[in-house]
Amino acid sequence: SGVTIKPKSKMHLIVNIGYTFGTQSSDIIRSLLSLFGDKIKSLNVIGKAGGLIGKRGEILVSSKIYNDETNDVVNNNLGSFNLDGLREKAKTEVYVGPMLTVAGTILQNDILLNYYNMLWGCIGLEMEGYYYAKEIQKYKDMGFVDHEMAARFAYYISDLPLDPNSNLSKEDGMVNWDEGVPSINAIYRYFFNLAFQQK
Repeated sequence: SGVTIKPKSKMHLIVNIGYTFGTQSSDIIRSLLSLFGDKIKSLNVIGKAGGLIGKRGEILVSSKIYNDETNDVVNNNLGSFNLDGLREKAKTEVYVGPMLTVAGTILQNDILLNYYNMLWGCIGLEMEGYYYAKEIQKYKDMGFVDHEMAARFAYYISDLPLDPNSNLSKEDGMVNWDEGVPSINAIYRYFFNLAFQQK
């Protein structure tokens, strides 16, 4: 699909990690950061999230991530991310803004979600992003990885927690037999393009 590979050396490695849950993300990313250090050129976290704006199947990209338990926040360096480029690849709307990491969906309620949306500008919520982002920032501060290394977080909207008619139990309507969930595959394609074009 028009991917141009610009190798820096003869050997490259793409590490793909499957589904992680909550705080275990810290242990996983810490191991990778310790092992590869400044050889890491970018990190991309892709998943699904509850949308506080938008529609199901659209895409959320995190500019910063809040932890709902501590109110701590970590900013994300999106690198060469281009909003219009992802919109064109996904053929759907893409929103950029703060995300909220929550301990569990059972703790959600409309009052808190409206608070984070209206006062903090959060566009969605998920369960792992903050733990990745916190470790990445820590290793940047310690000088283990390049401070300018891109760390991108993107999610397709699987449900709308503030809309009782758009919850996870109705997610099956978003999947087609040809490609699964098109928006998450578009994120993969777009981020692979960014990775292969790095110098």
